[in-house]
Amino acid sequence: MKILLMHIQDAAPGPLVPPLGMACVAAAVRRAGYAVWQVSLRSGELGLRLPALLSRLKPDAIGLSVRNVDNQSLERPVFFLESARQAVALCHRYSRAPVIVGGAGFSVFGQRALDYLRADYGICGEGEASFVELLQRLQPRQSPSGLRGRLPAREVLISDTSPDLSTRQIPRPGKDLLLPPPGLSADLWVPFQTRRGCAMDCSYCATAAIEGRALRRRPVAQVVSSLHEYLDRGYRRIFFVDNTFNLPESYALALCEAFQASGLRFEWKAIVYPWRVSTKLVRSMAAAGCTEVSLGFESGSRAVLEAMHKRFCPEDVDTVSRRLRGHGIRRLGFLLLGGPAETRETVMESLRFADHLDCDALKMTVGLRIYPGTQLAAMALRDGIITAASDLLRPAFYLAPGLATWLPEIVAEWMADRPHWS
Repeated sequence: MKILLMHIQDAAPGPLVPPLGMACVAAAVRRAGYAVWQVSLRSGELGLRLPALLSRLKPDAIGLSVRNVDNQSLERPVFFLESARQAVALCHRYSRAPVIVGGAGFSVFGQRALDYLRADYGICGEGEASFVELLQRLQPRQSPSGLRGRLPAREVLISDTSPDLSTRQIPRPGKDLLLPPPGLSADLWVPFQTRRGCAMDCSYCATAAIEGRALRRRPVAQVVSSLHEYLDRGYRRIFFVDNTFNLPESYALALCEAFQASGLRFEWKAIVYPWRVSTKLVRSMAAAGCTEVSLGFESGSRAVLEAMHKRFCPEDVDTVSRRLRGHGIRRLGFLLLGGPAETRETVMESLRFADHLDCDALKMTVGLRIYPGTQLAAMALRDGIITAASDLLRPAFYLAPGLATWLPEIVAEWMADRPHWS
């Protein structure tokens, strides 16, 4: 069988990065003995490039990776699934191959997204093993009966008792399988994942639906080996996209020490949960080449942080921020305004706190995107922001009552003389 995997590059939140999840699936497909091609297309060029690509490759199955459903913006929402549905329609028009959809964004919505996209099959959660299994059932003399048009609840997810990431179920992508987005050079930030799963239970987050709650770590030696491959290809900047690079600290320290001991020389950044970040860890990160962290402190109000089910308080954030700054690590802060328990007073408290932190850059978001199955969705239903019939596939946001009339204006005022805020 010949397999085509594709990713559509929309103006998604955050920096443009190669599609890591698709590269992992491609590695699994190749290891199973199938021929595999990857392509990353811009949404505006689908009608021009995709038909020619299908005609040339004549794939037996097509995988479509959906990383984001929308841009998570209340003020200027953009719905990305329109271009994904266009891609599915073109595939059906110019090819007889079944279209299998997966990816982080798709996994959050499952059957609803599958129905909207009009694809043939869908995979929720980690797709490396499930995609190969489905391909095997799609081969001649095999029957995918029972799979078409439905998603077995959680059966495609790796459970809490799954083996660790060194097993054959979740292979690492080869350096030849990691594609830069269109128009970008090898000098971009390359995503790298050292662990999967998150048990932080933040009220608005859907990560558990994608990766599960159990934390599963790659062996340190395997991480170092993979990084050597990436550096050999010419990449020099790595973005560790683990949800909480610093947790557990023992593993983060082991990684940093291994980077130094192996002689790896590269620039890297990571996502840090501002809790349990010791001076020892920060020092080790800086010595190992870390130049920037994403510091999602979200609020400067203890009450709002508690409503988000955060395990840290503003004092923790302040301590972590000072340690990072003291070791020359750039801080990219994130502030979420308008969630449960938010008031005019807590908004001002958060803005003053952000000013005090003086991060090198700050990204502010007004309104929290509501995802199905999250605690925020339950709160939104309780507070009358959504109903049981609300279609959350289309962007829906939690904005606390009484904030809509003045919050955007206040945010604009604070941003006006702070060019590093956006």
